[in-house]
Amino acid sequence: MRRFECPCCGARLYFENSRCLECDTDVGFSPERLAMLALREGRACAQRTGAALCNWMLEDAAPGPLCASCALTRTLPDLSAPGAAERYRVVEQDKRRLCFTLLRAGLGEAMRELRFDVLADPVAVAGGMPSVSTGHLDGLVTLSLAEADPGYRERMRMQLAESYRTVLGHLRHESGHFFFPRLVAAHGDRLARFRALFGDEREDYEAALQAHHAGVHRGDPSAHVSDYASAHPHEDWAETWAHLLHILDTLESARSLGLDAGDGPIDDPWDCPDIKRLLAQFAPVVEALNELNRALGHADAYPFAPGPGAIDKLAFAHGVLPVVSGGLPS
Repeated sequence: MRRFECPCCGARLYFENSRCLECDTDVGFSPERLAMLALREGRACAQRTGAALCNWMLEDAAPGPLCASCALTRTLPDLSAPGAAERYRVVEQDKRRLCFTLLRAGLGEAMRELRFDVLADPVAVAGGMPSVSTGHLDGLVTLSLAEADPGYRERMRMQLAESYRTVLGHLRHESGHFFFPRLVAAHGDRLARFRALFGDEREDYEAALQAHHAGVHRGDPSAHVSDYASAHPHEDWAETWAHLLHILDTLESARSLGLDAGDGPIDDPWDCPDIKRLLAQFAPVVEALNELNRALGHADAYPFAPGPGAIDKLAFAHGVLPVVSGGLPS
């Protein structure tokens, strides 16, 4: 995340801010300018005072009352249950962060085709079996509202033996499924390279996932960014995509905060075409993050160490970003 400033007094602002605490100016994030503006300079999203507590502004040509992020939510959950409204705000806040990374990646236009159903699952929050599965199908991401409940998320993380589970991680992962046909599958040269790296995505998906959840782990662990990535080429791609966005956003955040990223820091990670240089900058940042978390008694912020095969896959995913490749392929 880049550094933001109040347009009136220059004070530091954060991505979630809707008001400057120094000069009391109401502000909003402009997805067109990727900057904070005084609210009087444009139109606020209708969800600014709604359930999402959105701090984004409408684009100049916006056809309706919702911003570029809120407009992607097709179905809102029932917010009458205790805690549901608070969990929904977490989902929408993280969705705005996903949208920011997609805008930075040059995928703003394609992003408009994404849709989200955020569905309540009160039984799962209460400790029962989940009835809503988070996933993607034909441009629609379904997200269980329970994922914004820390207790539920930790139970699922332990049950699935995951080292990491966050709402933002889910959103970035599912967006990877959405962009696969647009950035990879529709282009023969990229698809051939994908299959050489990730495997044949046409293999039986359901059988592969059943085998994975039964404890069958395939391939060299150093070739996958996570254990789940080994389940199937589609999941390998989505996990790699999510980790790439994690890395780029973390590096941009570190740079905006003035954190040491090693020799020759990159001014803007999104402008760097060299994935190995990015990873070299990422290593000391994530080491510091993990050590700081341990000092506070928390688990590692990024409990992963991509091996050579996983780095090759990260390089492939990085290379298909429009900001790196020069635009969406025709």
